[in-house]
Amino acid sequence: MIAEKEFAYAQGGRTPECDADHPVSKLRMIVVTSLFPPAVGGASEDFRLLTEAWKTVDSIDRVVILTERCEGIPAHEHSENIVVHRVLPSRDTSPQLHVGNRVLRSAGTYAYLLGAIAWELRRKRSQVVLVHGRYGKRTFLKGLKLLGAKIVVFLSDLFTPAQDLADCDAVICNSENVYERADSCLPTRCPVAYVPLPFKLSRTHTKQTSVTDGPYFLFVGNISRQKGVDALLEAFALFRKDHLEYRLLLAGPVRDSSLLRGANCGATFLGEVDRTTTIALMEQAEAVVLPSRSESLPRVCLEAIALGTKVICPPDVPELRRWCPEWTLEAVTPQAVLEKLEQTLNLSFVPSFDFEQHDPNLVGQRIAEICAAILE
Repeated sequence: MIAEKEFAYAQGGRTPECDADHPVSKLRMIVVTSLFPPAVGGASEDFRLLTEAWKTVDSIDRVVILTERCEGIPAHEHSENIVVHRVLPSRDTSPQLHVGNRVLRSAGTYAYLLGAIAWELRRKRSQVVLVHGRYGKRTFLKGLKLLGAKIVVFLSDLFTPAQDLADCDAVICNSENVYERADSCLPTRCPVAYVPLPFKLSRTHTKQTSVTDGPYFLFVGNISRQKGVDALLEAFALFRKDHLEYRLLLAGPVRDSSLLRGANCGATFLGEVDRTTTIALMEQAEAVVLPSRSESLPRVCLEAIALGTKVICPPDVPELRRWCPEWTLEAVTPQAVLEKLEQTLNLSFVPSFDFEQHDPNLVGQRIAEICAAILE
């Protein structure tokens, strides 16, 4: 059985030992994720690190990744024990996409997934389907159950309704606030495990010339109110009255075009940028700012800390409040953000964090153990 509480692993940074009477057998997994490299996004980086770790786990026989198509990238790849099928329609959340088209695309995606997973299960019945939270729809999970699949949901956000996951065999949460929410919503028959976010900073770039002539603050993420961009733009307009030399760079897709009018307050919208450029921009920033109104454990904050860059963190993230309280917002308001912007000019130290428990090899091993346990 899987323990319902996994905080011992999170706090101690050690992978629990397997039950000697039930050793981990050769495991096969089918992973469903919207993003996988070279796509940009948190889920893509999660599964990049996990698949690298799973290549070294002796107990894993095969992992099949079902993910979205990526232009210019082969649809099918095979590396060691990892098989990647980039066959799903790409996401399109733009308002211009007609609702009917969006519904048809979604229905086609889930129908394809059920067919592909049914085919894989016919080849070998004892496989675990690891579903990223974005695909954690109740009807899809019930469809997988009808196929006889063992289901583990990889939950990394606060938006997926936890109650929709009640029929799963296990739920893995990679931040403490997501864990607390899922643990309080799900019935005891559905084990909930906390396994930290896999994290390892890859620095393969060389220093780049800044895109501005002076110092800047950097936001990375969706340009939306949910990410607090409205509060950030208002705060930065006030901040810049006394600090004209500073600019605000915003890197990420625009989800709310009405926010673009903030460009006249010293803000520059860069659009989506690749990961190498993002890391270079973060390294040179005065501070990275993420005033999000709802976050699990944001990877962008961990990357900034690992780079030695100051970072203004969102509220209500237990890990960040515990490790860098001076850099954590009390609320997402223009005044609260303004105070933190001013603070970055007065504090000489940078935030710190305990990265040991986020070792991808530890995380990958623990996920493999949880998946293997539900097959026993």
